[in-house]
Amino acid sequence: MEQLHITVAIESSTFTIKEVIKDITAPSIVISKPSPMSVEIGGTVTYTVTFSDNVAVTAVNLYESKITTVGFKADVSVKQNGVKSAEITLKNIEGTVGNNKYIKIGSGVALDKEGNRSEE
Repeated sequence: MEQLHITVAIESSTFTIKEVIKDITAPSIVISKPSPMSVEIGGTVTYTVTFSDNVAVTAVNLYESKITTVGFKADVSVKQNGVKSAEITLKNIEGTVGNNKYIKIGSGVALDKEGNRSEE
């Protein structure tokens, strides 16, 4: 006598497919303005730089060579304040008073968890 094998379909456990969206946004940089009283020829000016990202900033490598002074000359120094912040100090400032004078930070100084580097 032949045996019958019966296969019964049972309901499988449910699952969802989650759409993974890759973070492609570079960390942003915010440069605080110095106090107007500290801006004078030959004086010292300190800026605070903060890096942020929706995921996480994991490393910041901000060096003097990555900072450009536009419209004036000065000696630049950087003091790192952990992963997300740094202080930029300008000394021996030379130039005339007026608009269009600022500092610029080069790209790639901050890295986030997804490998994105900050932009200029």
